[in-house]
Amino acid sequence: MDTKSCFGSAVLLFATAACVIYIVYFIQQADITSLQIGRLPKTNCENKPLEEASNTSFQSKQTSEGNVSVGQLNVTIKRDFFNYMAASLRNTEYPGVENYTQYMVARDGLLPLTNKVKPLKPEFGTVLNDVLSFRYPINIDPCQDVNQSVFVATLSAPRNFFKRDIIRQTWRKHLKAANEDGLLGMARSSFLVGMSNDTLIQKQIQEESETYGDIIQVDMPDFYENLSLKMAAFLNWLYVNCANVDFVLKVDDDVYVNVRNLAQFVQSYRQFNHSIFGVPSVPFTPDRDGKWKVTYQEWPWNTYPSYLGGPAYLLHGSAIRPLLAACQTTPMVSLEDLYWTGICAEKADVNIYFSSNSTTVFGQHLPTVLDPCDQRRHIAWLTESVDHMNISHVTTDEYYYNHAQCVRSDSNGRGTITNEPPNFYFDILFKT
Repeated sequence: MDTKSCFGSAVLLFATAACVIYIVYFIQQADITSLQIGRLPKTNCENKPLEEASNTSFQSKQTSEGNVSVGQLNVTIKRDFFNYMAASLRNTEYPGVENYTQYMVARDGLLPLTNKVKPLKPEFGTVLNDVLSFRYPINIDPCQDVNQSVFVATLSAPRNFFKRDIIRQTWRKHLKAANEDGLLGMARSSFLVGMSNDTLIQKQIQEESETYGDIIQVDMPDFYENLSLKMAAFLNWLYVNCANVDFVLKVDDDVYVNVRNLAQFVQSYRQFNHSIFGVPSVPFTPDRDGKWKVTYQEWPWNTYPSYLGGPAYLLHGSAIRPLLAACQTTPMVSLEDLYWTGICAEKADVNIYFSSNSTTVFGQHLPTVLDPCDQRRHIAWLTESVDHMNISHVTTDEYYYNHAQCVRSDSNGRGTITNEPPNFYFDILFKT
């Protein structure tokens, strides 16, 4: 039986079982009509474990039969059945975004927000998430409308002041120079942070913003499980303030950016509309153990859709609105890169390109000291420490100012200095 047939059978089984349970219980409990089922969550952007989501869905005035709460019994039925349903899907592949959405809506009891939120693309279906109403207590100015523009967004945790300072002292200087030298028509950058419960940290962020003017703060709790929501807040900010940008580079605060290679990429791929560029996050399978484990309740299937790794990827500006519209209609998962470059990209019909040949958008597990030829190959790379970030900047500086050169040997062993800008190659990533 193929994946879609199996999923369809599971949904049919769920519907049948739910009806039987309801009818039997209705007959046995004549006063069930007095049950006051409470409101489901008004906002569906928060990711919650199944148990928490189920209990939230039934926060209400409830009548009791003896020692058993009717609402609690319904929650138990729902949770137990979805545990069974998740188990029945364990050996099946990811069924596509539409079936994924149906499963998650049923599992979490999500209600449509169509009458409260204007859909960006009505053809995408029912609005489930309000991603247009974020508040930004700390903000920056909107973008200028110029050619060859790029916005570099660094997602950072509120308390990571030192990491942000190191970035300002390293590759952000090259970004400023690219503006001044005309390599890019506009190069903007910002750190995106959420809220902290620590009043001292909040005060320090406010002071940091007043000093540097490069902080966008979203009025939402900042923790790992909220990364997909945090990215939604950033795309909404772009949609309102920077809609005509050519490219967006999203990076984490432990990533070094080779700005000249970024400029070369922007100049070469401006015409690739509705596209995301990066490195595939293989294998496309859930990790069931370890630090980043995903439970069967959270993701019952044994595969993920094809997607790009989250530490660094490039988003064409024309994809901002379609991706935000896809988020409106697609339940969230906590894995930001899976959600945005996999599930939402599928929904929005955005092309996914992955680095091929010897060049790449993002490198990791690289030597601490990169030689000039290695530097030419990467737009960004992961750094393991502050020292690694600083060393990356020093060696990149040396290459920029011709204090170090890339020398390649030909078939006869003769060395040839390579100074021309690198070419970046990509293949399209077929969606699973």
